[in-house]
Parts: sequence; structure tokens; C-alpha cells
Amino acid sequence: MKVVKFEPAHFDEIDFRDIEKVEFSGVYNLKEAVNILATNKHTYTCLDDADKPILVGGISVLWRGVGEAFIYASDLEKLGGPEKLFVLRNVKDYFHNARFDAGLHRIQAHVNVRYEKFINFVEWLGFEKEGIMRKYGVDGSDYYSYFLV
Repeated sequence: MKVVKFEPAHFDEIDFRDIEKVEFSGVYNLKEAVNILATNKHTYTCLDDADKPILVGGISVLWRGVGEAFIYASDLEKLGGPEKLFVLRNVKDYFHNARFDAGLHRIQAHVNVRYEKFINFVEWLGFEKEGIMRKYGVDGSDYYSYFLV
């Protein structure tokens, strides 16, 4: 397994979960959005042992000092213990290191209130719950707002 710079082709190769597919359905021009991610120096891809992309993540800088975290992945539950641990540790290290590399004093993230695994994950990463965003999702679902400082 390894972590590499994101390329648009990686996005097409990931077997996304239904959760992401719902979110992507609300993006007006997904191809353009993916190409923009590729220009972001803070976007990466995690590849499995067969060099198949399993996760795209990173930080979009919103303005000086503030970034928005994002992770889109295949079903990481299907990974074996060592592989899953590799991914989780790399994501955690990335967000903590990227905060300093990008000169950020705040990273924020949004998680659907129905996705307990994601909630536990962002909290494990060190993010703190800030509030609730009513009707934020493309399907009208509520999201929690998180921050890391």
C-alpha cells in the first residue's frame, strides 16, 4: 500500500460506497470538480497493494488559514487489519501534518449525522464537534460540523 499524489483517473477507479454516490449526485459538474481536486497540492490517493485507488482525501484551502477536509473512499471495512491500519494512520498523519504544511490554523469537516462510522473516525482523527448543519446534504439530511485546531 502507498500514498501518492491524486490524479483524476484515480477517482474513476474507486468503488465508492453508496454514501459518496449520493453526495456526488448533487455535484453539478463532477468531472470538473475532480479536475479541480487534481490541481490542489493537498489532495492525495491511497493505493492498495495492486495499485488500485481505495481512497482520495485532502484539504481544500478556503481562505488563508482555513481548510476543508474531505475523504472519499471505497469500503475500508473490506480491508484486512494491517491494510486498514495503514490507511487510517496515513490519513491521521496527513491531516495533522498538512495543517502545518499549508499554514492552516483551522481545518473543518462535515459528516452526515446518520453515519456513525464517519463520526467516530473524524473524532478519532482529533476533530471536535462544533454544531449541526440542518438540511445541509444533497438529500436534505443534517450534518455535523467538526473542526481541528
